[in-house]
Amino acid sequence: MSTSPQPGDKLLICKSCGCRFAFGVGEQYFFAGNGWGDPVRCLDCRRAAKAALVGFEDTRRQCQACGLEFRWPAAEQASFARRGWTPPRKCVPCRGKARGDQP
Repeated sequence: MSTSPQPGDKLLICKSCGCRFAFGVGEQYFFAGNGWGDPVRCLDCRRAAKAALVGFEDTRRQCQACGLEFRWPAAEQASFARRGWTPPRKCVPCRGKARGDQP
């Protein structure tokens, strides 16, 4: 794979490491075809983020407010773990009610 930009490539800046990376024409078509925007991280940082999910899997939790069971995705678990946050105790609708969001 070529590291120098080719005609039609976009040069983007990784939000994780700050390096400049080329977003190739083929990748642009692939991302657009899947309804995705431009990547915000370089390939190395995307791979590292994906590897950080190892050891986590989607789990089910019970909401302390309404008692319903809700899904807690692996990606969210990894994000919480990196930040040292405690797991959510309420489902998304109940968290919205606590913030005063409109239904």
